Amino acid sequence: MKILTLISGGDYGGAKTHVFSILRRVNLTDTNDLVCFREGDFASEARALGIPTTVISGGIAGTLRALVSFAKKGGYDVIHSHGSRGNAMAVLLKAVLKLPVVTTIHSDYASDYKGRPLAALTYGNVNRFALSRIDYYIGVSALTAQMLIDRGFTPERVFVMYNGIEMGVEAENADDYTANADVNTANADDDTANADDNTANAGIATAKTVGVDAHIDPAVVTIGIAARLEPIKDIATLIRAFVIAHKSVPFLRLKIAGTGVEEEMLKTLAADLGVADFVEFLGWVSDTDAFYKTLDINALTSLSEGLPYVLVEGAKYKLATVSTKVGGVGELINSGVNGCLVPVGDINALAEAFIRYATDEPFRRLHGGRLYELVKEKFSLTAMVNTQLDIYTRIISSHRRSKAERFGVTLCGAYGMGNIGDEGILKAIISEIRAIDRDIPIYVLSRKPKLTRRVHRVRAVHTFNVLRFPFLARGSKLYINGGGSLIQDETSSRSLWFYLYTILAAKLSGTKVLMYGCGIGPVSKPFNRRLAGKIIDGCVSAITLRDGGNESVLRSLGVVKPEVYIAADPALTLGNGETSSGAEDSREYAVTLRDWHGIDGRLNAIAAAIDGAYDRHGLTPVFIPIDAKDLPVMRKTSGLLKCPYRVHGVFNTPEELIDEMRTLRFALSMRLHALIFAASAEIPLGGIVYDPKVQGFLEHLGQRNYVALEDLTAEKLSEIIETCLMNRENPGTIRLRELEAVNREVLGRHLAMFS
Repeated sequence: MKILTLISGGDYGGAKTHVFSILRRVNLTDTNDLVCFREGDFASEARALGIPTTVISGGIAGTLRALVSFAKKGGYDVIHSHGSRGNAMAVLLKAVLKLPVVTTIHSDYASDYKGRPLAALTYGNVNRFALSRIDYYIGVSALTAQMLIDRGFTPERVFVMYNGIEMGVEAENADDYTANADVNTANADDDTANADDNTANAGIATAKTVGVDAHIDPAVVTIGIAARLEPIKDIATLIRAFVIAHKSVPFLRLKIAGTGVEEEMLKTLAADLGVADFVEFLGWVSDTDAFYKTLDINALTSLSEGLPYVLVEGAKYKLATVSTKVGGVGELINSGVNGCLVPVGDINALAEAFIRYATDEPFRRLHGGRLYELVKEKFSLTAMVNTQLDIYTRIISSHRRSKAERFGVTLCGAYGMGNIGDEGILKAIISEIRAIDRDIPIYVLSRKPKLTRRVHRVRAVHTFNVLRFPFLARGSKLYINGGGSLIQDETSSRSLWFYLYTILAAKLSGTKVLMYGCGIGPVSKPFNRRLAGKIIDGCVSAITLRDGGNESVLRSLGVVKPEVYIAADPALTLGNGETSSGAEDSREYAVTLRDWHGIDGRLNAIAAAIDGAYDRHGLTPVFIPIDAKDLPVMRKTSGLLKCPYRVHGVFNTPEELIDEMRTLRFALSMRLHALIFAASAEIPLGGIVYDPKVQGFLEHLGQRNYVALEDLTAEKLSEIIETCLMNRENPGTIRLRELEAVNREVLGRHLAMFS
């Protein structure tokens, strides 16, 4: 494997650290040549580190000619670019050599030239154009990757690789406050990535070794920041926060390492605010390890970042960390657990964090130690390099396969409609496809394609874009219809006709058709029955059913040619099947209702049974919606109750719902997927049957603890509740998970047909 890396050669900070770290390690096993487009410290240091480095400089045309000649001799497999100039040259080179190009996104490229309008107009726009022509992308955090997907970059071509560092050096005064530290990496839910170079050594590289022995006085607590002194780093806010903190804690000191366009302004600001004697501007620093050894608190006040090296490097010395809540920082710091996150520009919040850490040494050391443990586990240099090599391998494989006429899978179901059950099915099917082939393109027909792209990281088009569907099918090697009850006319004939159209169009496009984890029926109208039977029998290769009762419905439609397998609902694979230790003693249980004809006449009986369970056992109902449309009928029911109750809001993910189920005693539900998620949580089930699929699932599970909606009375529902209380075991779940594996086996065979 031979890689050609392109970079301008004027880079410093985090980008420089990142590139050098990768190239030094990768060249131990594979060949990775570095091309810079100017002579300077970057190229000189690369050569000194033993990295094969070539400088090609001059005008664009001359540089491109020389670069093409150089690259043709190299026999490279991948071009890897960094930064606007590297990206632009990579795109031009790609047009000649037809090699795959990958770029590492160290920041939010839309903000890279913040405060520099001319650079934004030139380099910024060139970079945007180049990025639109590049094949693959590596984000330095999950938030960076999500930013790219949200902006329309192809999801399966976006990778995540966290910055890594050597962990051999530890902080000197490292009393271990970290035993059994429960480090949780919280999901960062704000902002999108930024920071031109993630500021690792952050503009730090000079002959001057700053106050390296300065931290001798144990009575002094030192805050430090390593950053380019540019507007994007917002050092002015740091200084203003320091002023407030210093008034409360006079033994606080601040060290600022780095240079930049705002250096003189910041020095003037410190003098004007009366803290010049307590703020030390160190300039560029060559020995960053020595710098971090002088600190007690590591700070970052950027307006925007990716996942900056300065935080990872500070963690190596077990420094308590205060950072603005930007980009991927939340993937490293769980505020209140292993550090402190504050809103961008919030001077008072910054000051409060500094004061807390300065005045509580055990607390400071606890957080610093926890962050160290997390970085050691997940942000090592070895992990970063292994991830990079794996990405190269995947790119080479995908590039070769993408030349095939058919390359991808198209999925169609009731997706993007706000039903968490259907979203659970989609997530499960995508996971099963990825387990077989992690890089295959997946196209999903969705009512909300942008949301589907964001949540599931797949390509998505609108469900009813019927003109585009044949083109999708023509480029796919497999079309999957399902899961769920798509082949039915209970809700409408139009939906049935649409799904039958997609099956027929896929078949006519030459694509294999698989119906996956399906429920069949009811199909009542004679014309619909004839149409469904003819299309399914003539177009479908194989069908996996989510319960045995559906096979007879298929046969009654005249379907005999496709292979039919009894499996289970794909959503059963979500969750790990562990039961909460407190669930058996829980005084709460799940209730899921839905709006359906006849339900209003049964609400008094349902309320009476729920009140009776509270009177007899002290059990409180928790109303759990599968769809936002469920909430009105559940609120109407709760208004009839005398006992306490809770109405839960709509869940964001199936896993959140399953986790909630694990804390409850049992589940009483009309909704099929509430029962499926309860089965995944392995709590007892009771069903209210409004549709044959609910009864079919429970019987497939080996249970008969249900009552038909039309037969429901308070007494019968009370019996269902009592049975749930007595039956703590749910052995059918294990059997259904085994049956669900049939889905994956059939899917694997169909994907293998085209490999």
